Amino acid sequence: MKKIYLSYIINKEKNKKNIRIYIEKLIPFIKFILNKEKIYNYTINYIFCNNKYIFYLNNIFFKKNKNTDVISLHYFYKKYLIGDIYISLEETNINSIYNLVNYKYEILRNVIHGILHIIGYLDDNIYDKNIMYIKQKKYILIYILKYFLKKKK
Repeated sequence: MKKIYLSYIINKEKNKKNIRIYIEKLIPFIKFILNKEKIYNYTINYIFCNNKYIFYLNNIFFKKNKNTDVISLHYFYKKYLIGDIYISLEETNINSIYNLVNYKYEILRNVIHGILHIIGYLDDNIYDKNIMYIKQKKYILIYILKYFLKKKK
């Protein structure tokens, strides 16, 4: 079974409809990543929220009193992956400004980052972080080449 669900827990988000359409278009790419990583049976919930909600989750699950852009929670039942990926669109917007990148690019980065976490990649130390970020950059590049540039032709 292969299922990906999108939920939104946000009150006011600029261009909410355009962002939802963009995120929905990422679903085939999410499935592509899972297939490349040899994850064939899954249910993944992407929950897009605000800073208040992700702050609460970060405190409950990780005992951290700060905002973050992505929280990934996962469970394996035999060979079946169940994952919840929370992405703060507020924090994503702040990070896009800070990193001088497009808001949609930062959403893509967070979507990929979350998927990599639920399939087992870590970024707790410099070694694991480098492995994860190389993989993340690889998938961003594949997305740009496979989906974005293809549309331009």
